[in-house]
Amino acid sequence: MTAAPLPARPDFAHSRRMALVAIGLILVLAAIAAPAFGIAADVRTSGELTIGADERITDDLYLAGGTVEFLGAAEGDVSIAAGKATLDGTIAGSVQLASGQAEIPGTIEGSLRILSGRVQISGAVEGDVVMAGGQLELASNGRIGGNLLVAGGDVDLRGAIAGDVTGYAANVTLGGALQGAIDLNTSGLEIANTARITGPVTYTSRRGADVGANAQLAQGIEQRDLNPWGDGGDDPISRASGSLLRIVWALVAGALLAIAAPRLADQLGRNGLRLPRSLVVGLATLVLAPIAVLVLMITIVGIPGGIILLALFVAALYLSQVFAGLAIGRLILPNRWNDGSRGFHLLAMTLGVILLGGLRFIPVPYVHLALTLAITIWGVGAAAMLIGSLDRRESVVAG
Repeated sequence: MTAAPLPARPDFAHSRRMALVAIGLILVLAAIAAPAFGIAADVRTSGELTIGADERITDDLYLAGGTVEFLGAAEGDVSIAAGKATLDGTIAGSVQLASGQAEIPGTIEGSLRILSGRVQISGAVEGDVVMAGGQLELASNGRIGGNLLVAGGDVDLRGAIAGDVTGYAANVTLGGALQGAIDLNTSGLEIANTARITGPVTYTSRRGADVGANAQLAQGIEQRDLNPWGDGGDDPISRASGSLLRIVWALVAGALLAIAAPRLADQLGRNGLRLPRSLVVGLATLVLAPIAVLVLMITIVGIPGGIILLALFVAALYLSQVFAGLAIGRLILPNRWNDGSRGFHLLAMTLGVILLGGLRFIPVPYVHLALTLAITIWGVGAAAMLIGSLDRRESVVAG
C-alpha cells in the first residue's frame, strides 16, 4: 500500500498573481457599478490635497491624502483620512476625521468626531466633540458649543466649553471657561488658576487634584476612589465597571477562544512571544487601521469591507489582554507542558490574564495607563501578525 502523497508546498508567486487578478476584477466591477449608487458626494484623494479659500463645496465631501488642508467652505458633512490635517475653513455640517496630527483653527457648525495622535482646536466647534487619541489641546481662543467626550493620553482645556466634559485620560488640565459638569477618570488632574467652572467637578483617580488658588469652582470638586468592584451606581454599567469584573469578562472570552479555536490561540501565543515585532506591528495597526476603515467607507463600494475591518479592530482592542495573556502564560508554564491541547492554552491564558489584571492594581501613578497602553499594543500586534501566517503550514487555519 503506497503512502498518500504529501500536499505540494504553496507557490507564493503564483498565489500573489492570482490575488492581483482577483483584486483587478473587483476594482473594474466597482468602477462600473459606482454610478449606480447615485450618491451626491465629492470624493478627492491625493498625496497633498488642498481645498482653496475661494472654493465652496455643496455636496458631502470625502478627502484622503498624506496631507490635507481645508481652507474653503462646505455646506455638508466632511470626512477626512490623512497623516496631517488642517481645517481652517467653514464647515456647515459635521466632520469625521482620522489623522496622525490635526489642527482646527476654522469653524465647524456641526459635531466633530476625531481619531488622531494629536489634536489642537483653536477655532470653534458648535456641536459635540468625540475624540480618541494621544493628545487633545483646546487653545484659549478655542470653543466647543456642545459636550466633549474624550479618551486620550493628555487633555489640555484652556478654551470655552458650553456642555459637559466626560471621559478617560492620563493627564487632564482644566484652565478655561467650562459651563457644564465635569466627570473624568484620570491619573492626574490639574485645575489652573484661569479655570472658571460652572458645573460640578467629579473625578476618579488615585491622586488628589492640583487646584490653583485662584481657580473658580462654582459647585466644588469631588474625588472618587477607584473601586475594583465597580462604582456601585444604580445602572448596570456602573455596577459592572470594576476592574475585577472586567478581568472575569476577559477570562470568559479567553476561555471561549482557547476551547473553540486552540490552533488560533496557539498562533496568537507564538506571535506574542515575538515581543519587539508584535509591538511594532501593534503600534502601526493602531495608527493605520482606523484610517483604512475611513478610506474604505468613503469609497462607497468598500463599505462592507470597512464594517468588517472595524469589527475586527474593535474585537482585537478588547481581546488584546487575552492575546498578551496567552504569551505571558507560555512564558510562565514549563515548556514540557505545551502539548498543544486546549487545556494548556486555557491554563496559559488564565495565568497571563490574572497576572496582567493584578499588575493594574499597583497603587502607583500612571502604572495603570502605561500597562493598558502596552498591553493593547502588544495584543493588537499579535493579532495583526496572523495576516502574515495565512499562507504558511503553521497557519491557524491549517488542518
